[in-house]
Amino acid sequence: NASKDLKIADILKIPDHLLPGFSPLCQVSYDFSKTQKLVLSVEDLGEDLVKHVKRGSIYELLFAESADDFDAASPVQLYMFLHKTIQEALAAVHIAKQTKPDQERIW
Repeated sequence: NASKDLKIADILKIPDHLLPGFSPLCQVSYDFSKTQKLVLSVEDLGEDLVKHVKRGSIYELLFAESADDFDAASPVQLYMFLHKTIQEALAAVHIAKQTKPDQERIW
């Protein structure tokens, strides 16, 4: 079964142009997993990553949700990972893509 043979090394070899927004999504996952932040705003993601939201999600890993904000005239757009383990896995991909000295600094 091909899916059983998929390894982290295979994910690291995928060129950025084949999965636009994937590397920045991994970076955001890492940044906010350190602070245990589960609900993200447009400002947290940045406009460059938000532009990759298609049909309410980014690769069906991070989902967009509108929420009422009593201080705002219209609902606020929030983003949540499918599950905390998805955020952690994407953060791990980000760490794996770093140089050895950067990985050692992180750990």
